[in-house]
Amino acid sequence: MSKKILIVDTSENCTELLKLLLENFSKYTPEIQSDYNTIISKYKNDKYEFIIFDHSCKISNNLIEHILSNNPTQKCILLSDSINCPVDCDTCKDSFKFIRLLKPIDAKSVLQYIEAKNQFACPNTNVFDSIDTLEKLFMFLNVENNTYLTKKELLKDKILISSSFGRSLRIDEMDKIEDNISKKYFKMNVLANNNIEIRKL
Repeated sequence: MSKKILIVDTSENCTELLKLLLENFSKYTPEIQSDYNTIISKYKNDKYEFIIFDHSCKISNNLIEHILSNNPTQKCILLSDSINCPVDCDTCKDSFKFIRLLKPIDAKSVLQYIEAKNQFACPNTNVFDSIDTLEKLFMFLNVENNTYLTKKELLKDKILISSSFGRSLRIDEMDKIEDNISKKYFKMNVLANNNIEIRKL
């Protein structure tokens, strides 16, 4: 009986590519699920070598909490576009087999962790606290996949993020940017023209 990998995601493009790679280049059988109750039920009865979560999937955080509280040794991979991890780094590195890979990341890189070509250790431990200057934050913030908030500028004392369509703003894009900004180091404001301004505290 082949070993299984559970993929938790609602994005067909991402999961289909990952599924194809796993089927053709690994010893594992991938299974894609996106319903919380179905996953909880299956997890009680089935054994998975790995669980891969996409952080943009709304149920991911609750599932991660449920699975790690019931099985701390479960190997989990979180594909995330946020440096704000749902699992505390100090607790995680001592207690769990959990890694977080920051987007953009290609499916082949995920495969390297599954095939043990990379040590199963999180490459982004404490990264949230390490991005503490405007220059570092500017390099990290990814707006390429946004529809509206696609322009970013590093000015003398701030980062300015603006829309390609004048005053247009999408709340989900703004939330994603805010989630990648440590309130310990920075303050974000939405200006009257719907541009986003980020300043160092």
